[in-house]
Amino acid sequence: MTDSEHSWKKTLRLYGLWLLIISLSALVAFQVHATLVAVGWFVLQTPSLRPTAWSSNTISAIARFLYLVVGGGWLFGMALVEGYLREAERRERLWPQARRMVGLLAAVYIGCYLLLLLLTWVL
Repeated sequence: MTDSEHSWKKTLRLYGLWLLIISLSALVAFQVHATLVAVGWFVLQTPSLRPTAWSSNTISAIARFLYLVVGGGWLFGMALVEGYLREAERRERLWPQARRMVGLLAAVYIGCYLLLLLLTWVL
C-alpha cells in the first residue's frame, strides 16, 4: 500500500467519524430543544411557577427562540469538536477521544429523554 492510498483511507475514515459525531450531535440538539420546550410547558402549566404575563401563546415564542439558542450552541459545539478531533488525530488518540464524545452525547440524550419522561409523568 502506498502512502497516498493510506492517506486517502485515513482521510475518509476521519471524515466518516466526523460525520457520525455531527449526526449524533444534531439528534441530541433536537432532543435538548424538545426537553427545554417541555420544561417551558411545565412552567406554564404550574400556577406557582408561571410568570405573570405568560400564556399558552408564549410557548411558541420560546420554542422559536430556543431554536436559535440550541442551533447556535450546536454550531459552536461542532467547531470545538472539529478542533478536538484534529488535535486527537495529531496525538494519535483519535478513537479514545471519539468514544468519549459519543459517550457524552449519549449521556446528554438519555438525560434529556428521562427528564421528558418525568415531566410527562408529572403532567
